[in-house]
This record gives sequence, structure tokens and C-alpha cells, in this order.
Amino acid sequence: MFTLRFMSFFEDKEEVASVISAPHYEVYTHRNGRKVVCVFKDQTTTDGIERTVMSDDLAKKLASEHNTEPLPNYYHVCYVENQSGKTIDKISTK
Repeated sequence: MFTLRFMSFFEDKEEVASVISAPHYEVYTHRNGRKVVCVFKDQTTTDGIERTVMSDDLAKKLASEHNTEPLPNYYHVCYVENQSGKTIDKISTK
């Protein structure tokens, strides 16, 4: 079982965290640098939880390329912990 801690940081030092646990996860990196973390119940079935990880600069760049507003829901970094609570992976675009 893995614990995934998704973090967002703001200029005023405020931070937001979303924590989920899952037996499996996969990281998909898009050509534009955006990363999507997908959580799996087993190796063939997803449980519908996907989170986007990217920097503010990348969000603004993608929005300007597509003439839209930046995605409202994304995180800056995701820390992955094993069952012992040790951080084994850091997912970010920096």
C-alpha cells in the first residue's frame, strides 16, 4: 500500500494537501510536461482517481497555448510513501 501526498504551495506560504492511499499507482508524463498520477485497485482496474501535477508556469503556458484559463485543480508536487512511512518517490515538473 502506498500513501500519496499531493501538495500545492502559494505565494502567501499557504499550502493545500490531499492524501490518498492505494495499492498501485502509475505516473503518466504528457509531451507538454504535465504529469498525471493514476491510482489503481489492481493492475487492470483503476478506481477513478487521477491527479495532475505541474508547475504554475506550465499551467499558464498551456492555458495561453490553448487560449483558455489555467486548469483550476492541479498540484505542484506529490510525495509517495511506502508502508513504513518512508518517502520513496517525488513527482514534480521541476
